Amino acid sequence: MVYDYLVKNNYSFEKIERRPELLEFDRLISQKLDEPLNKAYKRTLQDLASKLRGELESSGSIPIEFIDSIMLRHNNSTSFNTVRRHLNVLVNHLYENGFPIEKSALKLVFGDEKINLIVPFIVTEIK
Repeated sequence: MVYDYLVKNNYSFEKIERRPELLEFDRLISQKLDEPLNKAYKRTLQDLASKLRGELESSGSIPIEFIDSIMLRHNNSTSFNTVRRHLNVLVNHLYENGFPIEKSALKLVFGDEKINLIVPFIVTEIK
């Protein structure tokens, strides 16, 4: 019982108020993950959701630059497009249910295109 309390309270005995945006995020993600999904697909969505939640927890929001950075970690177009598609599923679900999140503007990358050509465009947009 004490152990469960510590785990749920970030390993602290001090009472931590749960922020409403985290509660809403968790509710919407649980709603999406409760749908009938393939095990591998669900595991991928859970992994991406935990990355988004970590950013929300640390900074209080999920900026578009963070979302794009998750996709740009991949060197080949297949991985990039797969992660982009899975991440868009989560972001679109959050956005359509009123969660304050921006949609990514990154487009599909085809086999002969280089992913690192996208990076200067994003860097110039951020500045």
